[in-house]
Amino acid sequence: MSASTITFLKNKEIDREKWDYRIENSCNGTLYAMSWYLDAVAEHWDALVTGDYETVFPITYVKKLGMNILYTPDCVQQLGIFSQQQPSDETVTAFLKAIPKRFLFGKLQLNSGNVLTQLGDFQIKNRVNIELDIRSSIDILRKNYGRNITENLRKARKNKVYVRESDNFRNTIETYRAHKGKERYYTGEKYYKSAYKLMETLTAKRLLVIHEACNAEGDFIAGIIAAPFKNKIVLMQLGCNAEGYRTGATSLLVDSILARFAEKKEICDFEGSNTESVAYFYAGFGGHIVPYPEVTIENIPKTIIKMMLKVKKHLLLVLTRSSGF
Repeated sequence: MSASTITFLKNKEIDREKWDYRIENSCNGTLYAMSWYLDAVAEHWDALVTGDYETVFPITYVKKLGMNILYTPDCVQQLGIFSQQQPSDETVTAFLKAIPKRFLFGKLQLNSGNVLTQLGDFQIKNRVNIELDIRSSIDILRKNYGRNITENLRKARKNKVYVRESDNFRNTIETYRAHKGKERYYTGEKYYKSAYKLMETLTAKRLLVIHEACNAEGDFIAGIIAAPFKNKIVLMQLGCNAEGYRTGATSLLVDSILARFAEKKEICDFEGSNTESVAYFYAGFGGHIVPYPEVTIENIPKTIIKMMLKVKKHLLLVLTRSSGF
C-alpha cells in the first residue's frame, strides 16, 4: 500500500456511521476506537482512511503552544490501524508515514494486530496487555488460577465478602482515586474528567457492567467496571479500599466477571499492565501476555531542533554565570 492511497480527514469530515461499521467489523476492532468513545476521551482526533473506510487509523492529539502533539488519551489502551484483515508491515508503515507533518511529535499506542517486524524509520517499544481465553466454563477457568488468586478467594469467603451488581460507577472510580489513584502519575484530575465522561457515555449505550464487593455488614469495599465489545469483555477499572485489599475483594470481583461471561465471550481483556504488580495479579487468573506497540513520531523540522538547541545552550550559559561558576 502506498501512502498516496491514504486520505487524511479532519474530525468534522469523518463519516461516523462508516467509521463505526469498520471498527465493529475489523479483525482487530476495539472499543477504544469507536467514534463516540474517542469523542468522549480525546481532546482532539482526526483520521487516516483508505477507500470507503476499508482501513482506518485515528490520530489523537493535543494542542499546546500552537503545536499539535500526538498522544494516547486517558482511558484508552490501544488504537492504531483497523481493517478487515490484519494489516501487513507495509500497511502499518505506510499509515505511520502518512501522518501529516503538522503533528510534530509524540507517541501513539497501536493495537496488538499492528505488530511491526521491521522497525524501519520508527522507534517502537512493546507494551504489555494480558488476555484470557474464556470460552471454557468457569469451573475449568478456576482450575488454572494461581496460588495467589486461590488464596485471595479463600480470604474473601472467610470474611463473608459478597458481590452485588450495580449501576453506580462513581463508587469504583472514587475509591480508586482515594487509594491507588494517588500512587500513579497518570491519574490526575484530567484522567477523572475523561473517566466520568466516558462512563456516562457507556451507561447511555448500556455497555457498562459493574460489580461491587461488600463486607458482611453490607459496606462497599471494592468495585470493578467492565464493558462488553464484540468477542471481548474489557476490564476497565478496579477500585478497592484497604479492607478490600485485606480481604481479597479484588480477586473475588474479577472472578465474578469471569463467571458471568465464561462461555459467552471469547476473551477477557485485563487492560494491562506495564506495572509489574498489576500484571502479576491478572496473570494469576491464567491470562497470557499479548504485546502491543507504542510508536514514537518525530516530525520536528531540523531548523526548529537547531533553534531549540541554541535556546537550551543559551539558558545553560545564563544559569552557569548566575551561579558564579
